[in-house]
Amino acid sequence: MLRSSILASFALFAFAIAADGQVSGGVSGPLGTLNFNFGQSSSRSSVSTSAGVTTLDGYPGSIFSGTIRPFVIGFTPVVGDYPVVVDHASQIRQQQLSMLYQSQSDAVDKRLFEYLRRAERAEADGNQRMARANYRRAFALAAEPLKQQLLSRLKK
Repeated sequence: MLRSSILASFALFAFAIAADGQVSGGVSGPLGTLNFNFGQSSSRSSVSTSAGVTTLDGYPGSIFSGTIRPFVIGFTPVVGDYPVVVDHASQIRQQQLSMLYQSQSDAVDKRLFEYLRRAERAEADGNQRMARANYRRAFALAAEPLKQQLLSRLKK
């Protein structure tokens, strides 16, 4: 009994709680030391894989295969007041695409006008077969108000 009370008087118990929630500590005495470290953490990942490329004829396309990890501290994402970086290369690509779309639209309008001109000339010459063929081609390229007019001409 006396010996156990002497041993108990020499035992030292200490522990600490860190900021991240981990608990560490230990018990030491004349017969040895016992240390402990408890913690809790989480490491989650979400994996999704999908590949697809859509580009215009003559323009390059690419597929990215890699890992993107968001950087989050704590429960709330940290967002700084940093200046916005303008990507001039992407602005130039956007302008080039707009010019390409505009030129394609102009080419379609030019073909539509040519089909309508041919159809009216064929109608004036009395060639209904040629007129209908050109109206059909124009119908495929026309927008809605003009499409209805061309449809009524094709039904004649």
